[in-house]
Amino acid sequence: MEDESLAEHRTTPAPVPAHFETLNTVHPCSEIGIRFPGLKNIDKPVVWVFPELVVCLDCGTAEFAVPEAELGNLQKAMPPPQDNQN
Repeated sequence: MEDESLAEHRTTPAPVPAHFETLNTVHPCSEIGIRFPGLKNIDKPVVWVFPELVVCLDCGTAEFAVPEAELGNLQKAMPPPQDNQN
């Protein structure tokens, strides 16, 4: 039986992306920790998402959508844009 706290984060099945040339795909559940790179972001929290993946068994490409609640958490944790001026 799946833990209820994880089950509430699961998303609806992801559609097969149009650019996959085959329907030879699987749809496993996943746990993905997203963080921003670099030491300057070490204090930023990891944003955990639990999407269903679409994995092409022919080419190895995998895709998923970040659920809306976790997308908001990513936006909050996002570092400020780098100054591109010289």
